[in-house]
Amino acid sequence: VDTASLALLIPSLHRGLRSRSTVEKKKAAAIVGSICSHVSDPSDVVPYVDTLIMDLRVLLLDPIPEARRVSAKALGALSTNVGEGHLPDLLTWLKMSLGKSTLSSAERSGIAMGLAEISACLSAERLDTLLEEIIFTASWSKLPAASKEGAMFLAACLPVALHSSFESMIPSVLPIIIRGLADDSEVVREAAQLAGQSMVFAFGKSSTDLLLPSLLSGMNNGYWRIRTSSVELVGDLMMGLAGVPPVKMGILAGMVLSVQNVEDEEAEDDENAPEEESSEDGEDGDEMEVDLTPAYAVSPETVSRVLTETLGEKMKRVILSNIYICRNDVSQKVRVAAMQVWKKCVFNTPKTLRDTLPQTIDIIVESLGGVNEEKRSAASRTLGDLVSKLGDAVLLEVLPALQRGLSDEDQAVKRGSYEGLEELIRNATKEQIQNFSKQILATLDNAVSDSVEEVRSSSAEIFSLIVRSISMSEVERFINQLVTKVSSSDAEASAQRLHALDGLQKILQACGPKVVNHVVPKLTSERPLSLPNALTISVAIQASGEDFEQYLEQTVAALLYVCVKANAPEVNPVEIASPVIRAICASSEDMTNKLFFSVGNALMSAQMNSRIAGAVLLGAVCVSAPKIAEFKAQSILESMIRQFSDSKHDAVLAAADALVCFTTSVPVETTVSFIPMIRQNIRVAASSSISQSAKNSLVGLENMQGVAPFVPVITHGLLNGSPTDREQCALALAEIVALSTAAALKPFTIKFAGPVIRVMAERNPWQVKAAVLLAIDELLVTAGAGLKAFAPQLQSTLLKNLVDPSKLVRNRSKRGLGELCVILPRSGPLLKELVKLASLDENSVAAKVTVLQTLGLVLSRCSKVDDAVYEEILESALNSTRSVEQAEREACAAIYGGLSVHSSAQQLTSLVSSLLVLSENNETSTLHGVGQALHAVLFTATRKEINLESALLPQLVALAENMSRHDTAIIRGSAAKIASGVLVFSHFSEASMIDLVQRLITTDSSLDVIVCGIDACSPMVTEELKPKNMTTLFHTLLDLSLDERPEVQIGADYAMKEILVDGRTVRVTLYERVLKASDAKQAGYLKNYVQKLKALPDRDAE
Repeated sequence: VDTASLALLIPSLHRGLRSRSTVEKKKAAAIVGSICSHVSDPSDVVPYVDTLIMDLRVLLLDPIPEARRVSAKALGALSTNVGEGHLPDLLTWLKMSLGKSTLSSAERSGIAMGLAEISACLSAERLDTLLEEIIFTASWSKLPAASKEGAMFLAACLPVALHSSFESMIPSVLPIIIRGLADDSEVVREAAQLAGQSMVFAFGKSSTDLLLPSLLSGMNNGYWRIRTSSVELVGDLMMGLAGVPPVKMGILAGMVLSVQNVEDEEAEDDENAPEEESSEDGEDGDEMEVDLTPAYAVSPETVSRVLTETLGEKMKRVILSNIYICRNDVSQKVRVAAMQVWKKCVFNTPKTLRDTLPQTIDIIVESLGGVNEEKRSAASRTLGDLVSKLGDAVLLEVLPALQRGLSDEDQAVKRGSYEGLEELIRNATKEQIQNFSKQILATLDNAVSDSVEEVRSSSAEIFSLIVRSISMSEVERFINQLVTKVSSSDAEASAQRLHALDGLQKILQACGPKVVNHVVPKLTSERPLSLPNALTISVAIQASGEDFEQYLEQTVAALLYVCVKANAPEVNPVEIASPVIRAICASSEDMTNKLFFSVGNALMSAQMNSRIAGAVLLGAVCVSAPKIAEFKAQSILESMIRQFSDSKHDAVLAAADALVCFTTSVPVETTVSFIPMIRQNIRVAASSSISQSAKNSLVGLENMQGVAPFVPVITHGLLNGSPTDREQCALALAEIVALSTAAALKPFTIKFAGPVIRVMAERNPWQVKAAVLLAIDELLVTAGAGLKAFAPQLQSTLLKNLVDPSKLVRNRSKRGLGELCVILPRSGPLLKELVKLASLDENSVAAKVTVLQTLGLVLSRCSKVDDAVYEEILESALNSTRSVEQAEREACAAIYGGLSVHSSAQQLTSLVSSLLVLSENNETSTLHGVGQALHAVLFTATRKEINLESALLPQLVALAENMSRHDTAIIRGSAAKIASGVLVFSHFSEASMIDLVQRLITTDSSLDVIVCGIDACSPMVTEELKPKNMTTLFHTLLDLSLDERPEVQIGADYAMKEILVDGRTVRVTLYERVLKASDAKQAGYLKNYVQKLKALPDRDAE
């Protein structure tokens, strides 16, 4: 065709492309596509390209599929012959139109056909860029559905357009197509299906090895739509290998298969048919699917033979295995699609299943080990189907395969193998399980202690299934093997022991009472109970819950027996009992209460071993279940502290160890709140202990194990508690120290001293200070030597509180200083501080009195007093003797007594002479002070056996006689004290002194004088006293004990107690002498009266 002829043809072609007739449009497009081959130079067509391209672009959007196909071919031919350079906007327009949402699917398919034909003439680099821009972005989830549909259409058209050039792109394009099968948009899924069919049809025979990996992966995908389409595509592939084309193709059928529907074309060629009808038929054409069913049918035997020849036996089995698994898919559509493909390819199902069994098992195991629930369900159903169809044969094949999977290092494969085994057992008959029980149990032996929890759970479930079919001897043998693993002593197997224990628990939970009822009685009958059996019992409790209550009594009995063996080196009762106790306490409140009831009965048993076992078990409860111990704190503390008075040393130590377990397990803040109750139980235990022995101590507190449990509680309460807690902790400390010994307190003295000193340095209520001072006093009394390092701090603290407004605080500070001076290396500084305090005018009278009493107490207890200090104290005492305050004068007497302790005979004579000179002053206050002082000096001199000059005794007697007739009652009372001192010192003028005292207590009108006289009587009655004088004084006091005045009666009682009773023992000599001098009536009364005197508390008790 020359240029002139071409000029004549183009207008006709232009009109043909715009014709309403589909036939004319197709023929015109076909001529345009081939026109370049009919001209001598393709460049002759260039002037007409723009006109033709515009018409072909319109035709690409035609409703008729064949018209779109021919138009796309024409565009491809023009691009190839005239070059893309003469079509500058075509490629851009095609790419932009492919993803337009305003186009229909039919129009978008035409755009895809055109773009595929154009891409055939692109360079490799430009083609890769095109695929990157369009197809590879189809996996983006945020892209519009129209863009993804266009990309799938392009992927469907490229295999036909590019032919062998597309083969290298299959591995990268096919996975994208398969992902498109699961898209949310239906049109995208349909386009992806067409793309897959196109690729399978185009490259099914030539590139099978490139298609199968992606298709098999799609069959195992987690989305059912992908699995369905993948099965159908695999079916198309296998049928294509057998020479059968795909059964159905959609709107791309003409492009993909390059065939025409003859019947439609003949209808359109009919000249009598109106063009409008042709157009309407064309519009409906994209809604129809082209049936390309071949005229011949291929048998399954032929398909199977062809597959073996083309793919090989191994690949064929892999494909059939995957199809068979899809037959058991959870999705009905997948099952239907797989069933249709299976029927086309398989002619003997049982034989095929046996041939493909290894591959099927491998896929099943892998699927069971995955995370996708649908795949795992399909694999399980497949395995059950295999067992039901193949019977024993499948067990022979499946068990070895599963065992290989169980030993695989891949945890997912291992987990899947166990799930497969579980499904196999579920579908096996009882006879099959019995026949293969050894293999199954051997497989489960390691499974129950596997490191993967899912594997252990599956193994337990499997065991619960087979336990219904196997004998109890096999069950017992299997449990014993598992218990042996639990008891392994290998340090490297600690993790395996935990896994075995967890597996055992899961087995007991899964099997229920049948196994528990068989195992537990045998375990609890062991004596002594071993750790493995204890662990087994614990998991049995966890598995049974409240149903285990029927075995609780014998379990506790086994634990108590272990606790009796607590001293054996190979037995650790806490370690053995702990898992069982934890399980009991975690199961139910009723079982916990029954456990404590059983322990309580053991603690109250008459057998020492039972009491020891109860204490040890109670300690194990504290260690194993701290929350329960905290909840039962009151009961535990009461039981353990009461056992501190046990007569058996081992039982006491066991209780102490249990208390240590309690205080270390329960939060110390909780224990502090129980301090009042602890004090009460300590007092109860102490009263029982003291009544059993003559010692004033508690048996449990006589060793450091008994003191140790209270140390952290008391120190925490003192340092961090509220004022009430501090007071109670201090009182508890005082009581514990008072009932303990120096040896038991030695390790804890410093731990106690620090907190009490710190508390006293802070601002606290007087109740707290009084309680802490009591604790300090008791520490100084019992463990004074251990507090030497704290002596300066204690001295400062006690001196500070000696002038406190509270009388109780002052008195306890006085007692503490009296004990502290014993451990001080030098008492001079302390005495000087006391003298200084006594001279301060700002102190109250009560405070001065306490200071003076303390000074006298320290003087009487310290080892040495320097002369300078002696003189300073004496001067202070003489000043206080003349004080106008009676209390100060009476308190000053203690100072004179203390000075007498450190006085020589010459100093004592000088001291008495000074007092006699001072008595010449007839002032009432001075006479009273002298009387009190002389009483103290004379009694101290008597005790220390210091001699006075004999000339002083008549002066003392005369002074007493003069004072006894004084008008003031307190002077007359002092006269009785002087007379008592003189009589005790030398028995000088014995008769006159006794007459003086008797006259005062019988005839004086002042009650205070009578009481003072009664108090003076008790020192006077000694064995050296003449019988007549003794009888006189004694009968006088005995008569006064019946006096109606309470003060007189109480004074007489205490005087008689001091005469006749020493502690709780009667002074036999004096008692018998008095009985001889008494008549029958007095003697009878005296016998009963002595018993009353024994029960009287000490005079100086608080």
